[in-house]
Amino acid sequence: MAENKTVLVTGGSAGIGFSIAWIFLRQGASVVICDRDEARLERAAEKLGERCVGVPGDVTDPDTARRMKETALREFGAVDVLVNNAGINQRTPFLQLQEADWRRMLDVNLNGCFHMLHEILPYMAQRRQGCVVNISSSAAKTPHPTAAASYAASKGALNALTRQLALEMASFGVRVNAVCPGPVETEMTGQWDAAYRQKKLASIPLGRLGRPEEVAALVAFLASDQAGFITGETVNINGGTYMD
Repeated sequence: MAENKTVLVTGGSAGIGFSIAWIFLRQGASVVICDRDEARLERAAEKLGERCVGVPGDVTDPDTARRMKETALREFGAVDVLVNNAGINQRTPFLQLQEADWRRMLDVNLNGCFHMLHEILPYMAQRRQGCVVNISSSAAKTPHPTAAASYAASKGALNALTRQLALEMASFGVRVNAVCPGPVETEMTGQWDAAYRQKKLASIPLGRLGRPEEVAALVAFLASDQAGFITGETVNINGGTYMD
């Protein structure tokens, strides 16, 4: 359980990020979320309630990480858990991929996590406690016909970063793990046409898409004391589409 803990969730205004914020709040935590879209951020914070504070900002800007930490310390007195959820996706084939798209993907999905980690890990190390959960993807582990090479590369690098930081931070009592979702019901999957959706469902052994709350439950477990002996793992949650 997360009672009396303070959790930072990037990209916490919608989809998986919103569900992660919600489950931590239900467990008694306080939550700080961020989003580039201020109107969406405000709506989400209102829905989540008084123990949630929204910080407008883009994770590619290091100042966003600083302001999230300062807000958490000012409002709730600590930072116990960091969830790096903010990310973007694209499906552009490599032969059509532009350099600007490649750089943008890495800037959000990898550098955005770096900025948060660079701000929060020294604080956790000083306290000799804390937990990080990075939201990666099954595309980090196996090719997907609809995932761009840039997306797979960004998430593969995030998995490697997760393992390296788990090793480096272990002596400070800080755990670092990642979650690798497969296809999950979000606004993005809601844009699929019927034919593509049926094809996608047929490729999933469990025969359905995941739900954001299922990913959130796994994140909450990894951040809990029950997972106190788990670090450096990249945990699959994909309905059986990739097994290792």
